[in-house]
Amino acid sequence: MTAHDPTQVAWIADDLAVPLAPARGASGDEVSPAEPFSPTGAALACLEVTALPMHAGEAGELPARIRFWETVWPLIAEAAVEFRWLACDGGVRAFVLVRCSGMDRDNTTAEVLRLTSDLERLLRRLVGGIELVRLTEPSSGFGVALPFEVGEGGDLLRKRIGFETAARRYEVPVPLKPFRQALHTLIDEMVELPQRACVSLAATPVHVDELSCEVLEGELAQLERRVLEARRVADSYAHDYDRGADSDLSSARVEAATAALAQRIGHFDRLGKLRISVASEGPMSKTFRAAAQAAIGWSAGSLEYVPAAEPADLKTFASNLCRVGFDSWGVMTEEDAGRRHVSDGYLASLSEIASGVWLPPLSESFPGAIRVIVPVPRRVPSAVPTEGAELGVSLSSARERAVALSDTDRSRHMWILGQTGTGKSTLTARMALHDIHAGKGVCVIDPHGDLVDDILDRFPEDRADELIVFDPCEEEYPIGLNLFEAHTEAERDFAIQQVISILYRLYDPLRQQIMGPRFEHMLRCAALTVMSDPAGGTFLDIPLVFTNARVRDQQIKHVKDPVVRSFWLDEQSNLADFHKAELLSWFVGKWGAFLANATMRRVLGQRRSALDFRRAMDEGRIVLIKLEKGQIGEINARLLGMILVSKIQMATLSRAELPPDKRKRFHLYVDEFQALTLTTFDEIVAEARKYGLALTLANQHLHQLPDHLRMALFGNVGALCVFRLSMTDAKLIGDEFVEYGESEFTRLENYRCIMRTSVDGRVQAPFDVCTLPLEDPERDAAAWRAELEERSRKAHGTPAKVAEEEALRLFRKTDDADEPPV
Repeated sequence: MTAHDPTQVAWIADDLAVPLAPARGASGDEVSPAEPFSPTGAALACLEVTALPMHAGEAGELPARIRFWETVWPLIAEAAVEFRWLACDGGVRAFVLVRCSGMDRDNTTAEVLRLTSDLERLLRRLVGGIELVRLTEPSSGFGVALPFEVGEGGDLLRKRIGFETAARRYEVPVPLKPFRQALHTLIDEMVELPQRACVSLAATPVHVDELSCEVLEGELAQLERRVLEARRVADSYAHDYDRGADSDLSSARVEAATAALAQRIGHFDRLGKLRISVASEGPMSKTFRAAAQAAIGWSAGSLEYVPAAEPADLKTFASNLCRVGFDSWGVMTEEDAGRRHVSDGYLASLSEIASGVWLPPLSESFPGAIRVIVPVPRRVPSAVPTEGAELGVSLSSARERAVALSDTDRSRHMWILGQTGTGKSTLTARMALHDIHAGKGVCVIDPHGDLVDDILDRFPEDRADELIVFDPCEEEYPIGLNLFEAHTEAERDFAIQQVISILYRLYDPLRQQIMGPRFEHMLRCAALTVMSDPAGGTFLDIPLVFTNARVRDQQIKHVKDPVVRSFWLDEQSNLADFHKAELLSWFVGKWGAFLANATMRRVLGQRRSALDFRRAMDEGRIVLIKLEKGQIGEINARLLGMILVSKIQMATLSRAELPPDKRKRFHLYVDEFQALTLTTFDEIVAEARKYGLALTLANQHLHQLPDHLRMALFGNVGALCVFRLSMTDAKLIGDEFVEYGESEFTRLENYRCIMRTSVDGRVQAPFDVCTLPLEDPERDAAAWRAELEERSRKAHGTPAKVAEEEALRLFRKTDDADEPPV
């Protein structure tokens, strides 16, 4: 499985290659040209680096670079990796190019895609604050490989330090050791360039045969003896330098060069070709070239610029840039004037390649330069399982590593937080489908409808008979939902308290005394009256016991509680008509939005709830709930959602009568749950696990949640999954993720999240995850969804005419009554 990352690959064919012209060394002498790099063609993939650390030290330390190349080296074999910095439009863009050459286009393309994925994950893991974007069109890859018509260009070759022995003279290239401040200077210079220009740093492995190894090892021994002799007589170095060499070359430089050679010879399995090139649209700025020499080498005296002076050379140079090749006119590989070159200017060890081939230290101090967007991926703790409910793949390893939650760990709940469109619903759908396929009980509450549709499109046929789809917009067979359906005194008290909490959330969320104790008292007595009817009562019956005497008298006959009877016979009957009318208008008005809506009447007016959550939990059924605010209105959607959550909470608590081993685990998914929470929701978060209810909750912002609920979530959820946040939320969540900076949460790309989980009750260090897309449906999605919905509504719904008559039953009994309200 792969994450959300579409990629196209450019194919560079033979006819784009330009035959190499005669080569010229630093002295201007011709040397034999090498053969073209690829006999057939090359596949080229390109990653644009759209964010880098604001401080170079975060990404530029040599150990991190070496770890990167040590991991890459065994993977690329016949491939090339290039880091390219492009100056254009007053800024600097950075790219990583991956090229594989071969004769078969399909196989080569597949190989370059594999390598690109590996490199992408490695860079994310090792570089702080990096963001990589794959160029999706082949033309974009060509545009980076050959971004402009080259007016001037050439390679930067390492200068050599000469050694003479009794037998011959040797030359050792100066080792590379970039100077951090010089890198900043180079980027500064590139930003100010009036024309487009690029710096290309490319590396590929190279094989050294056994005979060459023996020769070089013998020569190294002689060189080391020469260095020991020179230490005793410092002046003896004066004649060792090439004519024209910089006068600042010291004995320390010679020893360092010899040590670098020793390292290369000591690691023949990790040698490579290193090419450093600079190019510009027109005549090249000397300051730009000097800045490149100083930044990539130890100093300006470590690299010499070998230009493509002739038109044929320039054409070859441009072709090699496009092909991401290495062979050029500037290679000096043959004996010349009695001198033997121990190593040409392209052969390098891994540490030297790591020194030269890397990312530029861009920072927001440069106009148009790239800024930090996302955090470096943290390594997944080894305890985090790879099997279970799959969350995604890790970004912190060269190979994809699945990240999952076990069934046991999921019982400690999961909280998904992030802005809209970042991937919360996709992750929720994948986990719900995993549970459905595993034969578990599931309920999904979706305030938009798309989440439920995605699940239905991929719903397994073998569980279709266990499915209930609740859609209040269903006109032919509406499914009833009665909050007042209770069987014990404890359930009645709980239902009434939930209704009070729901109405507060709807009409007085800030508790500004819009309702208050008097409203609660009236509602409690009316609800107990309605629920005393053996035939059952509903939420919509409440207004009628106040506004119609006949209905009230009929209901009071069933009331046993003396306090409730006193409320009607003493308190209400003794109110003055003026106060009575004013009070009832204030109270009954809260039901107007529901009574006047035919859709809500058909759902809330049924005395029998088709959604039996206790049965769904005990039997492992699937309940999918669509609350589309755009169709039924926000207040109605919130009311239904809160009723549903209350019913689930009531069913959960009722499982206390079962032994713990009989409480089959049931998974509840609630998207945008902040709109559906009640004052008791923090209790269900704290206690649901013991009753076998596993929660997966998702919302957009922390400030949507009251403090007590937010603290309950932080204290009780075992898995916290954070997608992109606002800066305000990033500051609030910082205490939970001390390893991450606040700004890192604000710059996460879509489908990428930072996660903290617990494994067997032990909290693990947070890590980065790239979530996975949904699998494609196996059948015609629209037809299958329609069939499932049709089967569900006929099995569990009530004909619309019957539902409407039941909702209006009390109203129709009093149509002819002309009685004043109580």
